[in-house]
Amino acid sequence: MARPPCVRCLLLAVLALAGVTGAWTAPSGASCGMASPAPSPALAEALRPRGAPLLVHVWAIWCRPCVAEWPALAGFLRGLEGRRIRLVILSLDDETRAADSARVLGRAGAPGCPLRAGSEAAAPVLRGLDPEWDGELPSTFVLDADGRLVLAQRGATDTAGLREVLDRMAPPKPAPAATRGGHKKEEGHE
Repeated sequence: MARPPCVRCLLLAVLALAGVTGAWTAPSGASCGMASPAPSPALAEALRPRGAPLLVHVWAIWCRPCVAEWPALAGFLRGLEGRRIRLVILSLDDETRAADSARVLGRAGAPGCPLRAGSEAAAPVLRGLDPEWDGELPSTFVLDADGRLVLAQRGATDTAGLREVLDRMAPPKPAPAATRGGHKKEEGHE
């Protein structure tokens, strides 16, 4: 899908999962809000390897399939909370559509911290993640803890494929052991 020529800005909702506390936080140097665009170095810093897998999702408000998938995608992303996975959500929208983008994310319940960056600054950074990325939306990328591309999805997000890759890279925490009478059931004992 070709980008319309009016796209000049980028909405960046950035969340990083803090490995020790399990809390979602913005990366250092990032601030929540869309008041001023982030320069290319700030975007590159948000995508820098930090010893945890990184999931990057790129979308735009003018992309109907992107908007349509947000309710299910937001639920999937919320399910990653508490895991050692960093998340960056990028919305390719100009400043006239930034509020609409934020509204879509809010209605869907997407985890996020909005931050804008110019598309001129974002394109080379995104191509640094995936040299074959041609601007198709939506697009989702998974990088390992060292910043190597592990998965690139172009088009509708395949959450089953994402889950498979992320489960290998950052396994979910095991469910608590079943209890009986307020005590943990030990193996081999009834």
